[in-house]
Amino acid sequence: MPFVQAYTRSSGYCIGGANWTVSYKGHRTAFISTSAINTCLHPQEYDASCVSEAQAIVYCDVQEVVEMGEAENAQVVQRVNQLCSTAIATIKQRGRVMLIGEPYGVTQDVLQAVIENCMAMNVPLPQVVVVSSVGERTLQYGNIMGEWLCASKQALLYLPEYPFLDKELRLKNHLHFVPSLTALSRINIPQGSWFVVVPPSDTQTIDHFLRQWTDDAKTCSTADRAAMSGMAKFSVLIHEDDTRRAQSLVDRLSATTELTYCPVSRRFTPHTVEQSLRSAERAQHVVVPSHVHAYLRSSASNTASDWEFALSEYSHLSAAVVTLDTDRHLPLSIQGQLTEEMRAQKRQHSLVEGRLLLDAGGIRLVPVVKESAKPGSPPLVSAVDVPRWSADELASELGAVGVVATADQESVRVSVPGGSAVIRVESGRWMVDCSSPSAQWVVFDSLKRLLKA
Repeated sequence: MPFVQAYTRSSGYCIGGANWTVSYKGHRTAFISTSAINTCLHPQEYDASCVSEAQAIVYCDVQEVVEMGEAENAQVVQRVNQLCSTAIATIKQRGRVMLIGEPYGVTQDVLQAVIENCMAMNVPLPQVVVVSSVGERTLQYGNIMGEWLCASKQALLYLPEYPFLDKELRLKNHLHFVPSLTALSRINIPQGSWFVVVPPSDTQTIDHFLRQWTDDAKTCSTADRAAMSGMAKFSVLIHEDDTRRAQSLVDRLSATTELTYCPVSRRFTPHTVEQSLRSAERAQHVVVPSHVHAYLRSSASNTASDWEFALSEYSHLSAAVVTLDTDRHLPLSIQGQLTEEMRAQKRQHSLVEGRLLLDAGGIRLVPVVKESAKPGSPPLVSAVDVPRWSADELASELGAVGVVATADQESVRVSVPGGSAVIRVESGRWMVDCSSPSAQWVVFDSLKRLLKA
């Protein structure tokens, strides 16, 4: 649409990871997706301009566990090094490695570091198997989309030598992408050391490899078993930064095998959200998850009086209603009515005052009659009587169409997603007061359906 513009800014989490800025009539709203302030090997660094330019900011993905702090980036590097060291030690012993993590972000960094170290130490390269429907595309896009790479990787794109590891692995037939476990059974992969990448949600593939490798360890040669090498040696590494999902996976797997769990928490934490808000120079409204809202309210470095914007919260499967100082949209029929009145009065602006009335199946605007109006003057909008239900009958009819409604003497209270409404009788007609525009349309749509029935 010509009056809506969308911009992308690097989120710093992985290659191609972006935050969105949507501009509408000069008003900018920023949607902060999975983001990371820490620097790592591949992705372009987090671009803070999306926060500094926006009037409204919505944080969509923030870690629930508050940890780290000022040394956050150092701990990320330390944990990535720990994953790499464990993997390299296993491969040097001709063992097999399973890295549980999404095929982007930290996984790409760990994979490249492991392969580069193997080449530098003249260790035989493992067979790299990525079990994912998007694994091959993420690696391809990471190599051709230079604008999403960090500065050092962008500089390598202009050298005659290919700067990434997958070319040599492909030439040596050491890189295999399979969309699923079923597809893996149909291809022939040489024996030896394996480096397998599996997403944490693919529990079927994880269980398959653990069961197969455990059986192999029991039937391997006595020498390998004594030296804990070859078929007897395998390592399971988990770096998933979704701590809840990772912990449940660790609890389930630790009973059957030894594993190394290094939560490389690169996503925004409540602490880093607080840091990023320091650059929110134009913000009027900020919407954050409930756990972040509680952290910011209790933070010693910030109080509500320090912020120049309104802070709102949301939780899973709930909506946050934010009132912005922008234009309101009325139904086309009412817009036409007001336009005719303004033309008759030769005016370019009109102050809308009145009630929205469900009248004969249509929504009409009944203007407020001013005290200065002449007594006995005809109303601008004629009204038609609607069926004369009692409050109990109307509540029962609304309940039949799935609307939560309760009768209270001469009025009916309605609860709908996004707000509430009160329907009451005035001068023999039903008048509707809604708490929000979204509630207004749900209530009027339900009433219109009742009238048609």
